[in-house]
Amino acid sequence: MHLTILLSTLALLISGCDSSNSKYSSSNQGIPQQQLPVEKVKVGMEKDSVERLLGRPHINPFYPQQWTYIYLQNGKQADKKVIIHFKNDKVSSVQYS
Repeated sequence: MHLTILLSTLALLISGCDSSNSKYSSSNQGIPQQQLPVEKVKVGMEKDSVERLLGRPHINPFYPQQWTYIYLQNGKQADKKVIIHFKNDKVSSVQYS
């Protein structure tokens, strides 16, 4: 009886460790390059407008005023990305790399 409870508890704890749904996981997250209309992002746009246009960004919790959109190429992260900087919740610059 005790072994059954112990194994059930252990299984529940281990299943909670799955990070595949985490926004910080290292999976091949990104957006196919042809589907990212970054040319429509303009200085002065508000954050919610950018998110509606481009989708959810990768946000580094240490730099919340910097949003990164990573391109996918053949299903894998490409070296290209777009970094959008905000000041007072409005686009201040768009950097392509």
